[in-house]
Amino acid sequence: MILNIKFLATLFSSMLLLNAVGCTGGGSVEYEFPEATQEVSKVQLFRDTLKPYAENGRLDSGAELLVEQAGQLSDEGVSNVSDIQAKLAELLKAKSPASVKKLAAETLDMLPESATAPATE
Repeated sequence: MILNIKFLATLFSSMLLLNAVGCTGGGSVEYEFPEATQEVSKVQLFRDTLKPYAENGRLDSGAELLVEQAGQLSDEGVSNVSDIQAKLAELLKAKSPASVKKLAAETLDMLPESATAPATE
């Protein structure tokens, strides 16, 4: 019994000591988050959204947003936006995963390599 009391007293003392040592910092630590240094262009965002459809051939509810995103590509110098939107209309009507993959890949090929370069026709 005395051994248990000594053990508990030692344990309690150790906890108090650790608590006192842990609190000697004197305040909270402020962390500054680094600023984002890389901008993502609308063309790259569109490409990243379209790639999964070209890879897995499955359409989901997000596919309809592609038409709206495509409309914003002209802001970055893409000249064939209407062609891209027409291809997306075909994509949304596709019945099979193979068709989805094919049409999504064709749409990806229509995008320019860089965000400011005009698309090749």
